[in-house]
Amino acid sequence: MRILLDHCVPAPLGTELTGHEVHTAWRKGWDKLSNGDLLSTAEMHGYDLLITTDRDFRDRSGLASRTVSVLLLVPNRWGHIKRRIEEIRGVVASTNPGDFEEFRCW
Repeated sequence: MRILLDHCVPAPLGTELTGHEVHTAWRKGWDKLSNGDLLSTAEMHGYDLLITTDRDFRDRSGLASRTVSVLLLVPNRWGHIKRRIEEIRGVVASTNPGDFEEFRCW
C-alpha cells in the first residue's frame, strides 16, 4: 500500500508502518497544499491512504468517489500514537478506497 503522511503527522509513524511504501507530504514538497489539493495530489500520484491529524478532513465529502482513503489520527502526539500502533496497523490494513476512518489514540 502507498501511504502519504500529512505534514502534521509525527514522522516516526512512517517507520512503524512496515510492509508499506510511506512518504511524507513535507518531503514531497506538498506540505503547503490545502486539504482538498493534498487529497487530489495524493490520489493523482497513486497513493492509497492519506494519514492526517488535521481535523478539518472530517468535513470532507465526496471521498466515496475517490481511490484514496483518509485516516484521521487524534491527537497528533507521538506518545499517544505509539501506544496504539498495533491497532493503527490494523486500521491501515483494512482501509478501502474512499474510506474515512477516525482513530482516537488515547
